[in-house]
Amino acid sequence: MIMNYLKELNTFHEWLDTNPLPSGAIVLWYTLMALNNKTNWQGEFTVANGTLQAKTGLSRQQLHRARTDLINAGRIKYKKSNRVNQAGKYSIVSFDTRDGHKADTEEYTNRTQSGQELSTLVKHKQDINKTKHIPSLANARVIHLAEQYFISISERDKYLLNDFVTS
Repeated sequence: MIMNYLKELNTFHEWLDTNPLPSGAIVLWYTLMALNNKTNWQGEFTVANGTLQAKTGLSRQQLHRARTDLINAGRIKYKKSNRVNQAGKYSIVSFDTRDGHKADTEEYTNRTQSGQELSTLVKHKQDINKTKHIPSLANARVIHLAEQYFISISERDKYLLNDFVTS
């Protein structure tokens, strides 16, 4: 199953607007997407917990909680290994398989092309400058890891991540 990486990232950001997740789940999703991209979008891929902990900065308990949050949100599937020292198997649930995704994508594209999304972002950035949010250490870690994998995070997304961490 080949995914459109950029569309998945954009749709995930849109999805988070109405389906908030804790910062640990967000950084785990980004990490799993990056790893799945490296496997050339295999349906299932294997990743050791230690690898995920190193890449996300999450503890063992935080990793388990983040994985459970993503499973419950319907964003990933996970098969625990029957053997003690063998890694579990993950699969990313693409937004393309969800009902109404094509309509959501078209709506997002139309809003972006019409400038509606741009004006919302400008207004949102102005609100950020007024409130002067101070990101927590956990939020800074999430932003750092995401920027490490995805080059940069918009001010809007930093603001949203800060809201998730502080709420």
